[in-house]
Amino acid sequence: MPPKSNRLESDEGREREMREKNIGSTFDSWLCAEGLFEKVSASTAKRIAARRAEDLRRINDAADELNSEVADVLKYQTLGE
Repeated sequence: MPPKSNRLESDEGREREMREKNIGSTFDSWLCAEGLFEKVSASTAKRIAARRAEDLRRINDAADELNSEVADVLKYQTLGE
């Protein structure tokens, strides 16, 4: 087994070679050639929108919970005075 440093250098060399070579068409062009680009793009956009909506729902739920806790603290502080 070659020393670790030689393995890293050879791995980096292979990666660099793959990036520099034109090894074929892009994934987008393949999807276009197969007639799938629009369908995949629409599906991806829907998933992104759904994920963002879920993130916003979670943020709103957390904000509502925090607001409720703050209101409780303020209520108890007012009652204690």
